[in-house]
Amino acid sequence: MADITAANTARMNKISTYQDGLRPHLESCLYNKVNTLQSVAECLNKKGLRTPRGSEFNATAVRRLMLSLSVSF
Repeated sequence: MADITAANTARMNKISTYQDGLRPHLESCLYNKVNTLQSVAECLNKKGLRTPRGSEFNATAVRRLMLSLSVSF
């Protein structure tokens, strides 16, 4: 049980670090008056940013990122 807890803690720390690194890029897209999830995804993709699995951002991934970072339009 301790191994699972340690693995989950390490995974959550990695995710948190990744999301914190995306925060300034996300906020700069929102600062540019981007007002739809898809347009935010396009903005992030233009910057060459990718999801943790290496895919381009889509509206669903942006929504999840914004919810986890408590960022809104």
